[in-house]
Amino acid sequence: AEPLPFTAATSGTVTAPAHGLINTDRVVLEAGEVGVLPTGLTATTVYFVISSATDSFQVSLTSGGSAVAITVAGSGLWRKVDVKTVNATEQFKISSGNLTLALR
Repeated sequence: AEPLPFTAATSGTVTAPAHGLINTDRVVLEAGEVGVLPTGLTATTVYFVISSATDSFQVSLTSGGSAVAITVAGSGLWRKVDVKTVNATEQFKISSGNLTLALR
């Protein structure tokens, strides 16, 4: 899925109209081409959604944990992360062009 825009305030609230996320969903936030990632958030970190509402949410480093403190407002792009555990006996296929790998 394509990344979607967000803004974030020093209240710790991420604003993303009609985002469709629920508490415990996982997201990654990034600055994007024109944004400035809010201070307190780290690109490529997988965050858990907490305090989800129709047009806003907060993020935590743990499921159901405390909101990450945002000390300087900013904006960028968010994307939902779907987690799938693959057992040793399972196989999965990814179509060409649909896989992005990131070093951590």
